[in-house]
Amino acid sequence: TEEKGIDTLIKAAKLYENNDTLTILAGNGEMFEKMNDLVDKLEVKNLIFIKNQPHEILRKLYNLADVSIVPSRQEAFGLVVVEAMACGTPVIGSNTGGIPDIINNNVGILIDVDDYKNLANEITLVINGTKTFDSNHIAKYALDKYSQEQFTKMVIDVYEEVIENQKRRSQKI
Repeated sequence: TEEKGIDTLIKAAKLYENNDTLTILAGNGEMFEKMNDLVDKLEVKNLIFIKNQPHEILRKLYNLADVSIVPSRQEAFGLVVVEAMACGTPVIGSNTGGIPDIINNNVGILIDVDDYKNLANEITLVINGTKTFDSNHIAKYALDKYSQEQFTKMVIDVYEEVIENQKRRSQKI
């Protein structure tokens, strides 16, 4: 969809691509044909679309990737960010929605929405080894903060806080 900012990544790919890079885009949606046309128009050579894939394949891709890119214009939470990080892959994501709540300098990079030139620059710094990340740290961070157990605990904590606030309000009445 328009909100995913795939056009930003395609424009960036034109700037960073070389014979040693391959950009793989997983997913399919209303903008699929338009994004294929943009790839052709910009003559991006090393970018492929693999459409929607099962989680097993996505995990393999995250584990193979040097970096995962989430160039969204809007993103409520950013589950794909957590999924990539759980595999130890650093993430470059847009500074919007829930993404900045997940990404910090130890696990990835934040960029301004639609800033394809900066995105290309940051991707280049990661893939050429100028900016490095500790994959074990990234995976541990994702597990410690976003595992099912941690998420369940967070939901219970919020629920308990709501109940406690309701009790306090009831006592005041």
